[in-house]
Amino acid sequence: MRPEEAAGVRRADPASFPELTALLCETFADEPVLRWLFPSPAERRAAAEGWFWRMLIAAAWGGEIWEAGEAEAVAVWCNEPVVSAAGGHAAQLEALLGHEIERRAPAESHVVLAALAAAPQRRGLGLGRAVLRPVLERERSVFLSTSWPGAVAFYEHLGFAVTGSFSIAAGPRIWTLHRRL
Repeated sequence: MRPEEAAGVRRADPASFPELTALLCETFADEPVLRWLFPSPAERRAAAEGWFWRMLIAAAWGGEIWEAGEAEAVAVWCNEPVVSAAGGHAAQLEALLGHEIERRAPAESHVVLAALAAAPQRRGLGLGRAVLRPVLERERSVFLSTSWPGAVAFYEHLGFAVTGSFSIAAGPRIWTLHRRL
């Protein structure tokens, strides 16, 4: 049995979007970019809920969502950038951030890993790798960005190479990574 079969990996059903949104919000609650854009925890949670919900909807229509277990892990693949619908200064910073990431994307056709999350009590069990596997086995060019330094080593172990890093307006460092077969 393949690891993703043992983990119950399947395409996510829209009925699971509320649970997946909650998982993504929990996982990214202290993510450096969200903390930078939304210093207030309450404002951050509200923005994250809307952003991850829109991300899941966008991926359902123009990407892929792979889930393990009952919202225990999720990989969200989007073909188009998803914006948070933030206003004011946060919207300006987000637009600048999106531009910087996009200009570092490979010129060749590629898919984008928009988000990867695993429930805290299920981390370290291979669920993240399991929900990534269906797309990584099929796609020849995959791109992502992360602001978590520890995530860089995880992705490098999966065959990604760092293609650059940057920060804007005294914000957190962002790494861009690409995997080409």
